[in-house]
Formats: sequence, structure tokens, C-alpha cells
Amino acid sequence: METDCPTITISPATIPNPVLGVPLRADVHGQRRNGTAYTWSATGGLVAPLMWDASTATLSGTLRDSSETNLDIRATDANGGCGAS
Repeated sequence: METDCPTITISPATIPNPVLGVPLRADVHGQRRNGTAYTWSATGGLVAPLMWDASTATLSGTLRDSSETNLDIRATDANGGCGAS
């Protein structure tokens, strides 16, 4: 049986670029549907000391060098809906 599961809208759609030596904290949120909880994940080139906390959907840290950071953040719900930032 096929079900039509709407896309989860994630905000912010993009996270500001980190600035060398300036602390960054970005909280990511998803638009809730029917009270369904999300599982958060992040993939890509996260450069230490920037950290992704999947339990709080937060990216934080202070960039200490000019390494490029590309990160894809995804929310998935129990119904198979997903969204990416």
C-alpha cells in the first residue's frame, strides 16, 4: 500500500557560514505533523571543533581554521517523511 507522506519543512533552510574565531550556534527545527517525533542526522564534511548534536538538532562550535565545511542536515519521521537543509 502506498501512502503519500508530505515533506518535512526544516528551518532555517540554510545555516549561516561559520566565521573564523566567532562562536556559532544554529538550532534547526522541523514543522511538526501530527505530533510525530523526528530523527535528526547530519552528513558531510563537518570540521572540528564544529559539532552536530542530533538529540537537540543543534550545530555549534568555533571554527579555528579556514577549512571548508559542507553539511547536510536531515529530519526523518516514523511515517517516512523527510526534509533536508
